[in-house]
Amino acid sequence: MSRVRRPERPPLPALTERDRALLAQLAEHEPLATGELLLLFFTGARFMCRLVERSLQRRGEGLWCWHGETRAQHGAGGNVRPDAYGRYLFPDGELTFYLELDRGTEPAKRVGAKLATYTAALATDTGRERGNILLICHSQRRLQSLAAHAPQGPPWIWASTDCERYQLLPALEDERTLDRLPLWPRESDQRPLVACLGRRWQTWGQRQWHSRKGAV
Repeated sequence: MSRVRRPERPPLPALTERDRALLAQLAEHEPLATGELLLLFFTGARFMCRLVERSLQRRGEGLWCWHGETRAQHGAGGNVRPDAYGRYLFPDGELTFYLELDRGTEPAKRVGAKLATYTAALATDTGRERGNILLICHSQRRLQSLAAHAPQGPPWIWASTDCERYQLLPALEDERTLDRLPLWPRESDQRPLVACLGRRWQTWGQRQWHSRKGAV
């Protein structure tokens, strides 16, 4: 009797040397347990590292915070487990989002049920009109399949295959870039750019370089 062979899980995107350097700095500065840090390598790490890279190349932008699965789950009320949570600063607003990485290993209906859990979890949240779930898919075909099972917002579910342009589920009629998603007002006094992750790490790196140079 032949055994049914389960489909292989597609490999996760490899982290570049730059990604690993950024994560090493995260370990140096952020109060994360070793297990949670390792978890970041295999969930939203690459996406978040790209945001850090972006923030260092664009004036007036910065990744203010990056929370792993455990803290993100707590922030969402405990009934749903996002891959990550983040707050990204733009010159004219602040984007808060939960990150969902779809690896194509679950039926679209099951993914849709998880997305609906966000709707229930944030039903009484006064800021849900500015709530965003970023759903990253590996292909447009998969994105369309998930859209057929996604709930109406808010919170708004934005799906992307390239992390550049995001389509609003379930209708897929609205497409935007990150800076055009629903944003909170910018609060520069409470969240200054110099305190964002990339710039803090950059400052730390410069201090390390000068310290080593002085020791020579």
